Amino acid sequence: MDMHNLSIVIITLIALALPTVAPATIFFVYESVDAIVVNGGEEYSGSTGEAIGTSESSCGYNDTIGVWYSFTPTSTEAYKISLCGSTFDTTLSVFDSYGARELVCNDDYCDLQSELTIGLTAGETYLIRAAGYDGETGGYTLTLETIPAEVNVGLTIDNFWMYQNLQGQTGSNLTASVSTIDDPLSNISYSFKWEFILPSDVSIAPTAVDGGGTSDAFWTFAAPGCDEPEGLSDSGQVFTVKVTITGDDYGNTGTAEIEFGIAVLGDVDNDTFVNLRDRQMVNDFWQEGSATGLTLRDCDVDCDDVVNLKDRSITNDIWQGEIGQNLVSNPCPFR
Repeated sequence: MDMHNLSIVIITLIALALPTVAPATIFFVYESVDAIVVNGGEEYSGSTGEAIGTSESSCGYNDTIGVWYSFTPTSTEAYKISLCGSTFDTTLSVFDSYGARELVCNDDYCDLQSELTIGLTAGETYLIRAAGYDGETGGYTLTLETIPAEVNVGLTIDNFWMYQNLQGQTGSNLTASVSTIDDPLSNISYSFKWEFILPSDVSIAPTAVDGGGTSDAFWTFAAPGCDEPEGLSDSGQVFTVKVTITGDDYGNTGTAEIEFGIAVLGDVDNDTFVNLRDRQMVNDFWQEGSATGLTLRDCDVDCDDVVNLKDRSITNDIWQGEIGQNLVSNPCPFR
């Protein structure tokens, strides 16, 4: 084989070894061949004065002159990569191991210098490019450090209290919903773990109605029945719903909690016992559409979104001791 054909073979083999990339990024692949290996938690100083290049980053303008670094993290974490403190207008980019795909880019973060945060996977090699905006060159300081990767979780609930349920029913329920406020690692999807933290004097937890699974960002749960006194806090303590969220891509987690109360069924005025007054207030709301200081939620004892004769009858039966219980030592919190 003559030298001409041998050169063609070598060039072909190199091309086959590279990932499929667009023509605009092929220059980055070759420019990054001599990338300097760096470690996390250290500081690196240098100058772009002797650097060369032909391609621009996505966030820069004419930032073709840049220095390349290679970084392979030993743990999957969020990293802050910074050029703050450099002497010129910088751009900063992170690429995949070939330099073919730009993952993130920053122009101005700390005045005219650059800084970015990105989740990196253990054992994967990444290329970091420090360059100058609009052809600028100068001295730079590059730092790489891990930052807390905890997911910032938001948890809401559609109401902060509910009545006990009638026996065998689940109409008195609440729904908690979780959201991701911030995730340093930018997971694409998450798994959820839902649980209750019960008051010290409660042994029966609310009943799951809907959601609450590992893929559910909500949980609807119903209060225990009025025939289950172990599901009600006699001392007026709060119940807590807790969710732990785990990133499916990187495994970082976050937790959130929110409190709620459960009231004695029929204790319309929340004075710790059900009596004639409660029955009368329900009757007033049914007949007149209102009762002093009370809402539909207070008087809707069977939780069917309407106050009527049935609600008055249930309240009367509780007062008379025919169903459920009719008193506790402390009022329901959040009412």
